[in-house]
Parts: sequence; structure tokens; C-alpha cells
Amino acid sequence: MLPGRRRSGSRSIDRVVSIVFKEESCGRTEMTFAIAAKEERMVDILHRIGIKAPAARVFGAVSTLQGLGHWWTEEVEGAEGIGGRIEFSFHSPEGEFKGKMVMEVREASAPKKLVWRCVDGPPEWIGTDITFELSEQDGQTIILFGHRHWREAVEATYHCSMKWATFLLSLREYVETGKGKPSPRDLKIDNWN
Repeated sequence: MLPGRRRSGSRSIDRVVSIVFKEESCGRTEMTFAIAAKEERMVDILHRIGIKAPAARVFGAVSTLQGLGHWWTEEVEGAEGIGGRIEFSFHSPEGEFKGKMVMEVREASAPKKLVWRCVDGPPEWIGTDITFELSEQDGQTIILFGHRHWREAVEATYHCSMKWATFLLSLREYVETGKGKPSPRDLKIDNWN
């Protein structure tokens, strides 16, 4: 870390380079070290939503294949436990393949926290983490949602931020009424879906 800089959870040091200079002066050798660091700010998509249901029910909706199929995409398969991989496929209403993502379950602390790592899918997604942090407040379960550690803000980041908002509304609708709007019946926001 560079002097005078505070370390932030959203920063990472990409590369550190050391350079050695030698000077001969009055019969002695002096060495000077210079360190150059490139700091890169990671991009996170963050949302907060309240759902009128107990945290255990909301956690089931985000952590089980059955629950996920009712609010994110109808095409979901895999293993739900720690280390398991869950594959999410997306098609248009006409059946055209739009894409898939594979998430590895990194943490599942019912009913408080769920963390996935994207291990396959669009290049921008690979290596990102998806987090659901749940707490009960005033008769609602509050979800602090994060799609974290994007390498940079690209056009896909903007699209995904809006899509996550619509899918979180679908999650709330599913938990509160029993009927969400998963892909391919999700709210379409632009020409990418």
C-alpha cells in the first residue's frame, strides 16, 4: 500500500514493481528503492429491498433450486450446498438462447447470508461474487444484495444492475404472493433481452 493511502475493501493492488538504482559516491554504494503500485477500483452492483416474510422463507427462495426457478430463471439445475455448482440458463420467450451462468456456492449461513462465485458465463461475470445478506427489521426481511468485484464498469454492468433490480422485485413478488416473474417471463428492459 502506498504511504498516506488507506486500504479500502473495494480496492486492490494490481501490480507492484520494484526498481533499484545504484550510485557510486565517495567510495560507497547507495541503493534507492522505488515502488510503483497501480490501484484499481472494483465495481459493485448494490441493491436493498424489503420483503414482507420471515428471513427463513426468503433464504429458501434464494438458496434452493425450487425457489430460484420461481423468480430468476425457470432453467436452473445443480447442487445447492457449499461447493456445489448451480447453472442458470436464459432464453427469450420465443426460445432463443440468451446465455448461462454457473455459480459456485461459497457460503450458505441460513437464514442470514448466501454467497456465490461466478465460475462460468459472460467474461465480465467470471470471478464476481453475488451476495445476499438478510436481516429482519420492522416486520420485513431486508436483503442487502451485491454483485461484487466487477473488474470495470462496462455496458454489461449497467444492464445487469437494472436486471438485478427487476429480478429482486420478482423475488419479492414470489415470496409475498407465490408468483414471481422469472426468465423468460421477466420484465424486458432493453434489446439485450
